[in-house]
Order: sequence, then C-alpha cells, then structure tokens
Amino acid sequence: MRVNPAFERNSVINHGPVVLIDGVTGETFIGDPKIRLSYDFISLPIMLKYDLKNSSWFLNGGLFFNYLVKAKASINGDIPEDFPVDDQDLIDSYKKVNTGIAVGFGKAIKLDEKNDLIIEIRENLGLSNISKGNLDFRTNALNLSVGWSFDWK
Repeated sequence: MRVNPAFERNSVINHGPVVLIDGVTGETFIGDPKIRLSYDFISLPIMLKYDLKNSSWFLNGGLFFNYLVKAKASINGDIPEDFPVDDQDLIDSYKKVNTGIAVGFGKAIKLDEKNDLIIEIRENLGLSNISKGNLDFRTNALNLSVGWSFDWK
C-alpha cells in the first residue's frame, strides 16, 4: 500500500455560447467567450499496487482525498470591456473536500541496483459533488507522473 501526498492543478476550458450575468448590476450578456476554470487541490491518494509477474509493469488502484485550496475563473474573448471577469475567486462556490477512485498503470525502469525511474498514468475519478449550488460538478483528472524510487540499504 502506498500513500503519496501531491499537489494537483486542474483546469476546465469552455467554448461555446454562454449567458453571463453580472452579480452586482444584474446585467446579462450572451456571447461566445473562452472561460477557464482553474482548481488547485492537495491530494492524498491511498493506493494498492500489483506488480505484474516477470515484468517491470504494475497496476494500482485505490481512493483519493482532495482538499481544495484555490478556485479561479478567467474569461477572454467575446465579452463587454467593463464585464468583471479576470481572475474571479470562486473558492466559496465549492466544497473543500473531494473524494474518489484512482486507478492507474505504470512501469519501473531500473537505473541501477538501488534506483528506479517510475512512470505512471493514473485516472482520478471524483465521486462527490463539489458544487455548493444546484449544479452536479465532479472532478475527473488524467495524470502523468514521473518519479524516482531508491533503496536506502
């Protein structure tokens, strides 16, 4: 069993027609902007690893727990000049804790008797709704990890 704390940055980019509503003035705008939502999480995956026989390949799976530390939105493109859109803080719109299932596979590349280079692809599929509003919003992240494993002995 492995536990590897990590920092994750996830982004969502939306293209297509949207309706923007200014929360202060109530002014609406229909346009085709590029909206980027960015989320920073501290992640704690708890994984079980299965080494494939006579191979340097492995499979792993388990659970992850995320803690949201930052959520921001930026909008560019077809929007009015005075619309407040740059780096809006959205942290209060989301629940801080997210849980889910993580599965992955990887390869250990032996560098010498005591050192391995580890390459892994992992899918983190969020099971809990992180939105505080009426939307059902769940995380889903595909991760490429490169690591170094060494033996102290």
